[in-house]
Amino acid sequence: MALVAPLVVVIALVVARDLRQLDVVNRVAAPICAALIVTVAVIGITHAAHPVHGSWYLLDGVGGVFLGVIGVVGLVSAITSPAYLHDHRRAHTGAVRSPSHLGGGG
Repeated sequence: MALVAPLVVVIALVVARDLRQLDVVNRVAAPICAALIVTVAVIGITHAAHPVHGSWYLLDGVGGVFLGVIGVVGLVSAITSPAYLHDHRRAHTGAVRSPSHLGGGG
């Protein structure tokens, strides 16, 4: 399930029709994916003596800590980036249209 959830999110982002839908997918999916990641990280940390493994992965205590940090940083990034990008896009658009930026003096 932890590997399927991000793939479902990617499909939902591709299917989204506008920025508002992308924002909704982000706000719903980011906490769910982060919860799954942190859960897997806790499993890795609590079972450090007996690493969890499959044919494609090995999760030990150190990997659990690393995975937990990635999950938290990813969640914070997903939550804060839409506001940052919205403000940055507006500031950039304003700078491009300003006469002083275009060499019109001022």
